[in-house]
Parts: sequence; structure tokens; C-alpha cells
Amino acid sequence: MNTPDFLELQEFIDEWGHADAHQRLGKRSNSDFSDIKRFYDAVVPRLGEIIEFLNRFPVDDIPEEYKPLAYMALAACEVDDPVNVWNSPELTYNSNAKDWRVKKSFYDYVSD
Repeated sequence: MNTPDFLELQEFIDEWGHADAHQRLGKRSNSDFSDIKRFYDAVVPRLGEIIEFLNRFPVDDIPEEYKPLAYMALAACEVDDPVNVWNSPELTYNSNAKDWRVKKSFYDYVSD
């Protein structure tokens, strides 16, 4: 199988290719806007090529070696609003995602 060269994106794959959506949100929330924009500008022009490559595999059977690439592509989509709408890592009129907790069930919330 002919594999496209995504070597120039490796730093972004390493930084943004988290399997967990909460980790990707944390990465975005804790990044400077200039870093988010740099990531976006590097990855978005290659998204079509990345998606075309990943579409060679069933979504549930993407080989482990390419999963970080897939998660990085998700992260690029997840920073679209911050880059193109908000011009900020976070909405200023919303709760801060850095303060969010991951719930284990519907019943694990305890009021402080």
C-alpha cells in the first residue's frame, strides 16, 4: 500500500494525536492561540489527503500506527471554531474547559 508522507506533521501528531476527546480539549485549552493557529495552518491543507488515506481502512480497524494521525485530524476539526470564529482557544462567555471534570457515571457528581 502506498503510504503518503506525513513526516512534516509528526510534531503535531505527537502533540495533538490524543485518542481521548477530553485530552484534545485540554491540549486546546492549555495552548496559546498562536500555537493553535500554527497547528491549524499546518494540518488543514493536508486534511483531504489524510482523510483519503485513512478511508482505506474501516473506521474500527485503523491500524494502531495510524490512529494518532486520525486523532490529530479530529483535533484539527475541533480547533476550527477557535481559529475561524472565536479567535481564541476558549469562548470568553462560557465556562472554562480547564475546570471541567470527567464524569464516570451519571451519579458521581457531588456538589461542593
